[in-house]
Amino acid sequence: MAVTKDPIGTIAQVANETQLFSEKGAGSTTEATSNPDIEATPKDAALEKRIMRKIDLWLVGFYSLVYVFRVIDSANYSNAAIINLEAGTGIKKQLGFTPSQWAWTLSIFSYSYLIFEPTNTVLLKLFKPSRWMFILIMAWGISACCSAAATNFSGMMCVRFAIGAAEAGFFPSVLFHYAFWYRPEEMALRIAFFYSIRQVSSALSGLLAYAISYMDQLGGVSEWRWLFILEGLPAIILAFFAFGLPDYPESAKILTEEERLYVKERLASTAPKGGSHWDFKSLKVMAKDSTLYTFSLYWICHGIGGFGVGFALPTVIYQLGFTTTAYSQLMNIPPYVSAFLLLNALGFMLQRKWIRPWVTAVGIESTIIVCYIILLLVDNPVVRYLCLIVSVACAGCAYPVIWPERIRALEGTVASGIGIGLTNACAQFGGIVGPHVFSTVFGPRYRISYGVNLSVLVVGICSILTKFISLRPLFLFFFNDKTQSTMDPKLDMMAQDKPNPEEAGNASSSSTLIPDSQLEKQVLRKLDLRLAPLFATLYFVAYLDRSNIGNAAVAGLTEDLGLSGSQFSTAVSVFFATYVAFELPVVLAMRKLKPHRAISIMCFGWSVVTIGTAFTKRFGDLVAIRLLLGLCEAGFFPCLSLYITMVYKREEQGLRLAYLFTSVSLAGMFGGLIATAITKIGHSAGLRAWSWLYIIEGLISLLAVTWVWFGLPNDPTRAKFWKPEEREVMLAREAQRQEYLGSQVFEWKEVFNAFKDPKVYFTALIQFFQDIILYGFSTFLPSILRLDLGFTALEAQYLSIPVYFVGGLSFFVVVLTAAILGDKWRLRGTFLLGLDVFAVVGYAILLGVSNSPGIRYFACYLIAIPLYCGPGLNEIWINNNMAPHYRRATAIGLQQTIGNIAGIVAPQVYRSAPYRLGHWCSLASAIICIVLIAGQIWYLRLLNQKKERIEKGELSDDRKETTGEGQLEFRYVY
Repeated sequence: MAVTKDPIGTIAQVANETQLFSEKGAGSTTEATSNPDIEATPKDAALEKRIMRKIDLWLVGFYSLVYVFRVIDSANYSNAAIINLEAGTGIKKQLGFTPSQWAWTLSIFSYSYLIFEPTNTVLLKLFKPSRWMFILIMAWGISACCSAAATNFSGMMCVRFAIGAAEAGFFPSVLFHYAFWYRPEEMALRIAFFYSIRQVSSALSGLLAYAISYMDQLGGVSEWRWLFILEGLPAIILAFFAFGLPDYPESAKILTEEERLYVKERLASTAPKGGSHWDFKSLKVMAKDSTLYTFSLYWICHGIGGFGVGFALPTVIYQLGFTTTAYSQLMNIPPYVSAFLLLNALGFMLQRKWIRPWVTAVGIESTIIVCYIILLLVDNPVVRYLCLIVSVACAGCAYPVIWPERIRALEGTVASGIGIGLTNACAQFGGIVGPHVFSTVFGPRYRISYGVNLSVLVVGICSILTKFISLRPLFLFFFNDKTQSTMDPKLDMMAQDKPNPEEAGNASSSSTLIPDSQLEKQVLRKLDLRLAPLFATLYFVAYLDRSNIGNAAVAGLTEDLGLSGSQFSTAVSVFFATYVAFELPVVLAMRKLKPHRAISIMCFGWSVVTIGTAFTKRFGDLVAIRLLLGLCEAGFFPCLSLYITMVYKREEQGLRLAYLFTSVSLAGMFGGLIATAITKIGHSAGLRAWSWLYIIEGLISLLAVTWVWFGLPNDPTRAKFWKPEEREVMLAREAQRQEYLGSQVFEWKEVFNAFKDPKVYFTALIQFFQDIILYGFSTFLPSILRLDLGFTALEAQYLSIPVYFVGGLSFFVVVLTAAILGDKWRLRGTFLLGLDVFAVVGYAILLGVSNSPGIRYFACYLIAIPLYCGPGLNEIWINNNMAPHYRRATAIGLQQTIGNIAGIVAPQVYRSAPYRLGHWCSLASAIICIVLIAGQIWYLRLLNQKKERIEKGELSDDRKETTGEGQLEFRYVY
């Protein structure tokens, strides 16, 4: 809160940072953002510090103060919506607005904003900043006061259009004005601070509205009219102070001649200049720049998906059901205060270069998506309010994080002016769409609204990644601590890949290390016969014990325990609470425990817990036992897949991981068959049929423990079943792996590297949405067949078997083909792309056809085709693209952790028949997967092409890593 009381003190920190930058970085080239001829002397440092304090005081200080009231003027309309709502004397009642008309009066503001915003930077240059700012601030102050005089829908539409036109140019004009004075790398903290003022203003607007709500009929004027009058007057007063603003460095009266000269020299040659004239021919160059469109798409997506809820936040909070309209105004404050604190923290970290803009932006959008998912699924008003706080706080931080990168990509006066205006105008699509998406007709849950925003934000994340790739001068900036300015501007992003050097490398290594290729094949067959059946059996029983709750429900579990639909969904999803929490730690802990011990302990644990499930008597017992089961199975699959990467070469791993996922489909198929047989036991020995299901399947798992303990070698190179010549081959293979993939010695650095790697989050998001489909469909298929398609309980058990069989058969055909051909051609994601189309068609049939069980049953077969292939191939994909060992181990654990969050989500969307919400979520997940897979393929191609350009000498070799995937010979598989 000290920032609020003394903003100049905060800005002084910026000056100190600027001084530090001068002392450390002057004389270095930083992407053409500073003059390389300026030398850092004590005199220059003191001069720069004094100058920056002056500029910050006049520009950042004044604009921040004005922005407080600009945000209040634009936010007060949403606050006016709920003033005296219970009494029936609010603005909607007095002016006779329908929900549609109210949404139009909200969104018309953004139409005028969108129309007039791009031209305001031009007008700022024509009129001079001080004069143009006076016009803007005075215009919106007068228009805000005039809102109090509106008496009908037409009058309010005119006033709102005028306010939008007046306020349209303020923010882009401020950024354009900043560009005349600051380097791009100096703008991150200033923009963050400026944006954080928005959050304080939004909180303050709620507080003012709360106070003004008690002024009803004061002087015969309604309280909502007082709101417009009192919040518009400060802007009129502040407008006159705009005449004191410094226009450009070369003419600023607040600076001495020495200071003006220094400011001009310290700026980049590409920065806009006060003496420059508009050359509209350069607009053609800007129009051809791909970054204009990628940035604009992101601004549109975040404006709709991120800010959408903000346009109706007071109403959304009020409809949570635990507050009055007056207190709703106060409850608007925490989201914006949180945004203020988060924004300043991110700005500080960006200024210090502790975090990168692109990764931060993806993290922000991903957090908002998670909040929207919770808002879609959870009914508790407190949890929903907390999610609103987090989502609104994150939404307010996205633009400030990316704005410096947008400005960095612009060169010259025309590009800076028009580019800033156009980009910011794109955000106004949120104001156009948002009020309609969050219309009260979708309340009080707003599920459709959150679903729309979630989908748009996924596109926004893809746009962030596309922007990063398309910013050619910044491509290396993402990978290196020191920025570059020598990158070839003619970089061909989609060049054809050359033959994979890894093949040659592996071939040569094989020829020197392993002289007898036939002997190696013999060793590989022997290794497969030892490991593949063991791993497939283990994963079969693990998945059987996890998913048999769906068959148990059909066999009478829900009736015997008295479970409601939501309780059953909770029991299914709570498994993943401990599964997700302990997955990554278990993988990292395997370096301390020997593999056969770690996996044996896990297998024994889940076997005992599965048997114990048979004796549950109530909902609480079932929840506790499911939590224990998740704990015991946590880390099991990542440990198996990690073990495979420790034994097999990259080109051999696909087929072996395919064996694992084949067992999943077999578990689904035989799970239904076993359940059908056990159901016929009925009530026997005092136990229900579903109890016998858990006991028998738990005993099967218990038998596998002995096999693991005695049959799984900790170090395959030292296994007792090798002949001397075979052991030599295994040792040679291990040496080859070490030479190529790097050391297996544990280093925390590699763990942190995995957390910073975009590939991990690409594949984790793919896994999450693939698992939404997998967990939802495979767990609830018997219930879908019984409660949605109308079959009996016994028919549902029988009919689930062929569906799982098709899933397993497609897995054999697709995954094994992809493993064999993909290992040969180094392809993975390409095989994934087409699979989700089947799921899209299948779910579309389930949602669109209502009176034909046969056609809908056929749709289940379509969904089963990618059911196991998608998660399986994606797991193989990440294994192939991460090295060395503990970076891969962390990546696998992180991917599975994020992916298995879907296990919490999926049961919540499949709460009750006819499961339309679940089908809609699964359909959206399939579509999102297609987009993410395409983005991952593109990204990996570009990483390979960068290495190729280094090999050809077209780029300087600035690699910090030369082992593992840092080797030039290492090629990413896509």
